[in-house]
Amino acid sequence: MQPALALLGHQEILVSDRWTQELIRQSFKTIEDGASDKFSIGIALSDVGAKASHLVEAEAASKLEAFDSSVKLVAWATAVSCDSSHYDATAIAVALQELLPNVEPFNIRDIFDNKDRSDRELVQRVALAALKAQPDDRIRSFAEYELNDEKLRTVNLIFQINHILRSRGIEELPTPLPEAKRAVSPVTLSSVGVSWRQANLYACRSIATAFINNKTPAGLEQRHRRAFPQFAGLMSASGFMTVPVSDLYSWAQAHDEPAVHSTMKAVAALIPLDVHALAQEAREVLHILDTDACESMFDFLPAVDIAPPAWEKVAALPINREEVKRALLHTSTWINHLAANICEYLPMTRDELEVLLSKAKGYSLRCVINLILRHHFEETTQMMLQHLDSDATGDVSGIFEVLRKLDTPPSTRLMNSTLVCLCSDNEKASESATELLCHWLDQGIPIDEAPVAKAVDQWGGRDGYIRNSFTSTPLLPLIELLNRIEAAQ
Repeated sequence: MQPALALLGHQEILVSDRWTQELIRQSFKTIEDGASDKFSIGIALSDVGAKASHLVEAEAASKLEAFDSSVKLVAWATAVSCDSSHYDATAIAVALQELLPNVEPFNIRDIFDNKDRSDRELVQRVALAALKAQPDDRIRSFAEYELNDEKLRTVNLIFQINHILRSRGIEELPTPLPEAKRAVSPVTLSSVGVSWRQANLYACRSIATAFINNKTPAGLEQRHRRAFPQFAGLMSASGFMTVPVSDLYSWAQAHDEPAVHSTMKAVAALIPLDVHALAQEAREVLHILDTDACESMFDFLPAVDIAPPAWEKVAALPINREEVKRALLHTSTWINHLAANICEYLPMTRDELEVLLSKAKGYSLRCVINLILRHHFEETTQMMLQHLDSDATGDVSGIFEVLRKLDTPPSTRLMNSTLVCLCSDNEKASESATELLCHWLDQGIPIDEAPVAKAVDQWGGRDGYIRNSFTSTPLLPLIELLNRIEAAQ
């Protein structure tokens, strides 16, 4: 359906009005029916609105108050693409606040699972339209306070917001901070050793360096190009433009450069790029960064339409396996994701995965678990149990999640490990352990009350969520579990 929609609005392509209206009507119907690619269809409809508003404007306007949240989101994104001046600033702002709760937060696993998350781009289009509609005396406060939802904190959108402010001669938003470190008591922000701009440029520099070698012609940096289509294609197809703001700060830490370079070279080889032109552009990009000639890569990278990496072809590439495997442990979840997609199509032994499992935490751990499921499914449960026995510290939430999904019965040692993790110093691990215990309770398996009560006290007590409602802790799920255990007695 998207290819057909892409034909609309081109003057050189003649399409009957009847066929056009039927296609648009069927597109909205497909979205309402819940198709897996409904948000991608929405992007195509919104793009038609930007090119030929008369084709979709009436249909979109008729669905602005649709009961179905997906239809409503697409309708608004399409309507503002047609002509946002038809709607006043208040109307678009109210619509944005109604749409945001129905958009799922970003999860890097969505990329791994190839889940259509174009809903994030759709709501961002509405957000930018709402911002542009604000008068000069309100636009900055709107940007600062109304567009601070985490679902809007992507690398690309932050720069677009500041670009709009700058074009109006209005002070830009301050450097965004990384996500707050969560705790049981008052939230504290980790100190930021580098600015947002520096973190962004660190990432760009590290990626560009991967493609420069002794064979890359020198002197090209003196010819400033107006665009860098190959480098922009790499950044777009690999998903860099959609990573959360917080992920950028990981590049300012000490990290494994060779692992990044081998991973990015493999990714580039799977994208329809001219690798020789990419190397030349990378040298020029590095020159721009070295001479401090830009605020961010968005100052000189164009928007490009390019196919995603063809991961299934990775087995034919001459890649450095050891370095790509190390990228699974990188500080950036984006790099973890790229390495995981590569490793999914490479043979991996149990020994290799056990080594990675012993070193991984958080999202890295989830990537390794997915690879175990892919390459050694029958041994997954045993490997998870062995890991919990050897090291259950930090964010091991991925282990409890996969054990729940595999409907693993609770042996004595697994039950004990799960109960111990309720008092973990990592809230994600504690919450995931709580969910596994709830799953067992649903199956009629008794749960010891004492460890659960102890965990509730550790995380703030039964009334703790009232005093610390602004923090993210597993307290509420723990209280619900404790109440269920008590009610069953």
